This record gives sequence, C-alpha cells and structure tokens, in this order.
Amino acid sequence: MREGFTLHQGGKMRIKHYLGEAKGVPIDDIWTDISPVNSQSAERIGLSRQKPEALIERIILASSNKGDVILDPFSGSGTTVVVANKLNRKWVGIDISQLAISVTRYRLSEQQGDEKNYKVYNVPNSFEEAKEMAKRDINEFTWWILGLLKAKPSIKKEDYEKGIDGRIYFYDDNSGEKKKVIISVNAEYSDEKQIIELKNNVNNEDAQIGAAIFLNPPNENMLTEAKIAGIYKSPWGLYNKIQLFTVKELLTGMKIDIPPASKERLITKPVSNKKELYKQKTLLRKNQKQDN
Repeated sequence: MREGFTLHQGGKMRIKHYLGEAKGVPIDDIWTDISPVNSQSAERIGLSRQKPEALIERIILASSNKGDVILDPFSGSGTTVVVANKLNRKWVGIDISQLAISVTRYRLSEQQGDEKNYKVYNVPNSFEEAKEMAKRDINEFTWWILGLLKAKPSIKKEDYEKGIDGRIYFYDDNSGEKKKVIISVNAEYSDEKQIIELKNNVNNEDAQIGAAIFLNPPNENMLTEAKIAGIYKSPWGLYNKIQLFTVKELLTGMKIDIPPASKERLITKPVSNKKELYKQKTLLRKNQKQDN
C-alpha cells in the first residue's frame, strides 16, 4: 500500500494511507456478513437447517475451480447441489430421505427449468417398487412422487392436515403473477371425497389447477367429479382444472398439463385486440413445439 506524509498545523507530521490501494484484511473463520435464511428469504424451503446460498457459494468459490467435483453426503435442503450446479461444478448429492431428494429436484428445476443434466439413484423405477415403498413408508412415497413432478413439497403441518402435499408454480401471462398447481398424493385409498377436498383446496388458495396422484386407477365417480370442476383459461390455451393421474402414468413420463413455467417465455407485448392475441398464442405454441 502506498503511503505519504502530510504536515499539519503546529508542524506535526502524519502518515497518510491510501486505503483504495490497500490489500485489505484476510477473512477469518467468523463470517458475519451473510444473513441466515429467514421467513422472508426467496430461497427459503422451510427446512430448519437450510443454509443460505451465499454462504455455500463463498465456500465453493474459495476451495474449487470450474469442473471440479463437489460432494455433499448429507444433501438436506439441496443448497450445496444447487449452488455447485450454478457455478459450473460437477456434483454428487447424497441423502437417505426422499424429502431431501424431492426438495433438491424442485430447486434444480427452478434453476434450470425442464433441463435435466443429472441422474437419481435408488428410487422406484417400476410400479411394483413404488407399491412396495408406499407399503413401507407412505411419507417417503409421497415425497418421491413430488420429486418425479419436480414440485415443491409441503412442509407445514396445516398443509398436511388439508391434504396438500406439494405445489408447482408457473407464469403464463405478462402480469408477473405466479400461478399455482396444488398436488395431492393418495396411496392408501381413493374415492370422490378426495377430489372434492382437492377442489376446495384449489379454490381456497386461489390456485389455477389441482392434480391428484393415485396408486390405483380412479373410479367413474372420481372422474366425473374432476370433470365438473371445469377448466382454467390461460393465454396458452384451456387446461382441466382438476387432473387425475396414476403412478403407472407418471412412470411412463406423463406430466401434469400446465402452461410453461418459465418467465422468459411469457407474452410481453400488450394485447390490443383479439387478432393480436391470436397471433401471439400461435407464435407461443409454435415456439413451445420447437422447444419440445
């Protein structure tokens, strides 16, 4: 650092330091400049031990280079995996809980959309394996389903009591408003009461769509109850307000029918008339087909 001298009144000499050229103080092992994840944090999942992304980012940047492998043997809320992926590191995340796997898959989908550049091991790959998991642990089964859907698992007790297992969020217009899909997973039994409960949850939360997942195929009464729920009108088209799926259908790659989730693919030009709206819908659908 450059130094100089100044002469003050009274004839005393003082050293002048140029702080802009100083090297600074090496960081120590107590970091107070990174805030913990609080109730207002955008990255908050709801798990009690979730670490802020800024903290993990500092650690990864200080101890690795692009292309290096980051290992987190206790993945938890998935923060290390998500940050490592953002910083172009290879990564391995390990956890015994399907909740941790589900949360991590949700956060990766929020970061990179539908793109999938990773593999998930030791999860059901067949209906028989799924059925065995449901018999062994219904919560693990539910979290596994949410991971398949890349939905955000519900952590709050009140959601569990209402029959809300998870949510998917999407944007489908230029209002900036986040739209919502309510997810309900059912393995032990199934009847039309569950469809009525799902419809009530969709209405109470002002959600646009509800999706129910069943281990066994829904009966005629359930299909009828879902049909009379009506449709959701989106700039992208019409979508059934209540949608029913079986585990077998999800394992074959079937997905919930919702508008695209990415903000980058929204209608951004104001619509002045029906003709302009039709043009924009046609263009958006054409882009969607090309992306697929």
